[in-house]
Amino acid sequence: MRRLFFLAVIVLCLISTLLLEATGASAEDDILRAEITSYKVIDLGGADDVTAKNLMAGNSYEITFTIEVGITLGNKTLVLATELERIDQQTDYWDLKNDYRGIHTETWQPGSSSIEFDMVKGNATIALTGRIPNNYTSVNLSNNRKLRFPRTISILRPSIQPDNTILEEQVKTTNVIDQTIDTYQKLLIAKGNLLREAEADLKYEELANGIIERAEELYSYGYVDEANDLLNTIPDSTAGFPVPVEEGSYTIYIVIIALIALILIALLALLLRARSNSSFVLQQVDEEAGKLDVLLVRISRIDKQLARDIEQVKEQLERISGR
Repeated sequence: MRRLFFLAVIVLCLISTLLLEATGASAEDDILRAEITSYKVIDLGGADDVTAKNLMAGNSYEITFTIEVGITLGNKTLVLATELERIDQQTDYWDLKNDYRGIHTETWQPGSSSIEFDMVKGNATIALTGRIPNNYTSVNLSNNRKLRFPRTISILRPSIQPDNTILEEQVKTTNVIDQTIDTYQKLLIAKGNLLREAEADLKYEELANGIIERAEELYSYGYVDEANDLLNTIPDSTAGFPVPVEEGSYTIYIVIIALIALILIALLALLLRARSNSSFVLQQVDEEAGKLDVLLVRISRIDKQLARDIEQVKEQLERISGR
């Protein structure tokens, strides 16, 4: 009988343990069911829905959300916290939009960056109003320059107390940039698209792509203002790009050079045969040397080597004319 008694006690203990574990697991599951079921971010500066967009440093926002609490627990509380700053002393952070028994509006403190309330089964719809600090994305340097970096901010961070269980899956974070970073991102896309569409000289395309790579490097180190200045050196339209020079167009310059060479030979022959008229000939040689200056400007944009050769001819003519 004693054995049967002890066996019955052991069985009852096992059953009780299993029941307690099942109850605890169920309660834990219900705690984890405290979730944000709706979430919307409005920019108060333009009343635009920016839920899926980057937020801007210095701007104010209203975040409306609904949090569903899955179970009533008398010994647990739910805490909602934000990294937004308060807009002013007259504007509270939190505003309860419906009747939720867990929040006692007579005693809560909506002007604090975090609120704590009882976990009562039901839905609470709350509006959170706040501003992102102006300098959230920037670091001031000693030489009056600024480094700028995109950052993330925790808009809403729910946790269960007193054990400080962070509901990681319900934490709402978003990227924050500023106007200068936004300008860089738009410029980078615009200039890249422009280069892909343009039919510019190949060497110019290489130069422009090098400028973009350098701007990206500056941006990665936080020098966003300097990166913007560099990107702005690329024209805003393809009309400002140098047009590719066709191979056939070189023929024109070769013919011109040949004609000038023939003229120079004739003038030199006159110089040898008619020294009495040397002043006139030298004047003509000097004028032709001057014409080469104009031609050099055009050819230097196309063929550097050809430009150097013409420069040598021009210098010889100038020595002959006594310039």
